[in-house]
Formats: sequence, C-alpha cells, structure tokens
Amino acid sequence: MAAAAALALASLAAVSSIAGGVQANKEAKKQAVQNEAMANLAAEEEARASSKEALAVGREAESVRRRQMVSFLKSGVDLTGSPLMVMEATRRAGLSNVEETLRSGSLSASTRRIEGRMQADALKASGRQAFIQGIGGGLSNAGNAASIYSKM
Repeated sequence: MAAAAALALASLAAVSSIAGGVQANKEAKKQAVQNEAMANLAAEEEARASSKEALAVGREAESVRRRQMVSFLKSGVDLTGSPLMVMEATRRAGLSNVEETLRSGSLSASTRRIEGRMQADALKASGRQAFIQGIGGGLSNAGNAASIYSKM
C-alpha cells in the first residue's frame, strides 16, 4: 500500500514538474510579446516626438533667417554678397539642426526596438530553460516512479 502511494506521488510529481515547465515557458513567451510591443510603442513615440521637435527647430531657424532679412533691409543693406551669405549660412544651419534632430530620434527609436527584442529573447530563453528543467524534473520523478513500481 505504501509503495502504491509512493508510486502515485512520484507520478504526480513528474506530471506537475512537466506542467510547471510548460506553464513557465508559456508565461515567458507571453511576457516577451508584451515587452516587445511596449518597446515598439516607445520607439514610435520617440520618433513622433523627434519629428515634432524637428518641426519646431525648423520653424525657429526660418524665423531667425527672416529676422535677419528684416534687420538687413531696415538697415538699408542690399541682400546680396555678405548679407545673402549670412542668411544662407543660417538656413543651412537650421536644416542641419533639423536633420540632426530627426537622426537622433531615429537612433533612439531603433535603440528602443533593439532593447525590446533583446529583453524578449532573454525572456524566451528563460522560458525554454524552465521548460527543459520541468521535463528533466519530470523524467527524474518518472524514473523514481518506475523504480518504485519495479519493487512492488
């Protein structure tokens, strides 16, 4: 009778260990998908924010250029030669600032996506490890059950 109870307990432990590994793997996959989705949302927000910032930077650069032009015209300066070169340099600097803002946002967004993928991969790996450990524990318990059964 005691051997039958030990056999039942060992069999139950085997099934429980395998089920635990399967469940841990399933939860890790679910968490990985959620983490990657959150990282993608953060990346999209980063890109949106940098686009908005680039638009503001571009508007400010254009405003500075227009103020320069008005200042030159008020002073009676002809908009050729050096004044024109100053305004062109201002325009180029503004464009450069806009491009840099967009590049920075794109890089930040890419970094967030990569970090999300890396976290998801780590979670999936830990889930696979838990699954394998569950199977190993289940096989060990099944071996114990077989040993008990052979002694009956």
